[in-house]
Amino acid sequence: MSELTDDDRTTAVGLLNYARSYRASADHLLNARLKVPHPHAPTTFLYYHSIELYLKAYLRSQGLTVAQLRQVSHNIRKLAGEVQSRGFVLDDEDKEVLQAMKRTTSFVLATSKRVRLHDRKKKPFLEHVLR
Repeated sequence: MSELTDDDRTTAVGLLNYARSYRASADHLLNARLKVPHPHAPTTFLYYHSIELYLKAYLRSQGLTVAQLRQVSHNIRKLAGEVQSRGFVLDDEDKEVLQAMKRTTSFVLATSKRVRLHDRKKKPFLEHVLR
């Protein structure tokens, strides 16, 4: 039996199912009304990731390979351009959401890089606390 390729494992239906799972998890978390300092941060992440996965599912259904999706990565601008170039219609509200995602993703990536650099300096302390 031959080994499965990335394209065999990552199908449009599989990505669609992951997108639905992230969406359902976001809905559930939103309704949980957690009493934490930033309850909407994880919910927003889950919604954003579900949107990204829905769009990638569309691109896989249009014949893009996993390698091509990796080139798009998490770049929302590129992802929007790719789906539109293949006939996916984004209305004004969709474009507004994608713009917000682009701004938030840039902020999160920049923040996570700063946190990782900061955490490296404090690694011995963090390892002690996490034990």
